[in-house]
Amino acid sequence: MIEQIRHLQAAKPFEPFALELSSGRIVQIYEPFSVATRDSYGRSPAASSGALIGVLHASGAFEVLATSQIVSLSVGEHPSIKAKRDRQMEHYRKIIGEPEGGAS
Repeated sequence: MIEQIRHLQAAKPFEPFALELSSGRIVQIYEPFSVATRDSYGRSPAASSGALIGVLHASGAFEVLATSQIVSLSVGEHPSIKAKRDRQMEHYRKIIGEPEGGAS
């Protein structure tokens, strides 16, 4: 999993990707610099518990995930994230009175 994330992070041109966690939560990655990886953690190789992923969110929050939490990886904007963003945009269009589909 860690190698797949590094491969996507280094791709030129960069393409957004999504991490789906065992909790069902989706972590969308929009920029290559917003992800850091580490092969393993623990005080000794015997205590190592796997690789870590650090994610810097747009809000400035930083989150550390164990690769064991990641159940899938997908390239592009995750459909549930896109649907949520589309609902938010429609809500804001209604508030400001902009016609559906954006400004003309």
